[in-house]
Amino acid sequence: MTYEDLLFDLAQQRPELVVMTAENRAAIRGLPARLPDRFVDVGICEQTMVGMAAGLALRGRQPICHALATFLTLRAFEFIRDDVGIPHLPVVLVGGVPGFLSDANGPTHQAIEDIALMRGIPGMQVVCPTDRWELLEAIPQILDSRAPTYVRYFAGEPAALCEICRSEPPPTRWPS
Repeated sequence: MTYEDLLFDLAQQRPELVVMTAENRAAIRGLPARLPDRFVDVGICEQTMVGMAAGLALRGRQPICHALATFLTLRAFEFIRDDVGIPHLPVVLVGGVPGFLSDANGPTHQAIEDIALMRGIPGMQVVCPTDRWELLEAIPQILDSRAPTYVRYFAGEPAALCEICRSEPPPTRWPS
């Protein structure tokens, strides 16, 4: 199952679910056609998306918002803190291409502060799935929690895992 398929299935079960994006459709490319009445693309307007999500949440909807992690957490930080975090609204924020994954675009696209910023918001859950499988398992639980949540989206395989790492515990780095 893909992340897009999971969101579609969850939307069928949860009429309050609204999928939003700030022109970041890579993982949810097919959803506009599958969820035409519950898919909103605001364009490159992360602050607008977060403000809209807060308004939708106040009206009983449960938005799940997608944007590049660096722009979602930095550009829209005040909106996330004031409109979602402080009132403890059930908005899920999904930051894609986290860390140094966007190396070709340079430092403006590298989300290295996202976790620190989101952890500083009282009541904000921060979820960093290791791989696609953890992401797929986490999303229904996150929605059930009804808490504001930041998800660091990564659908690939963990780069640090190798056959040796899977079969043996990592070596200790602490002095004995």
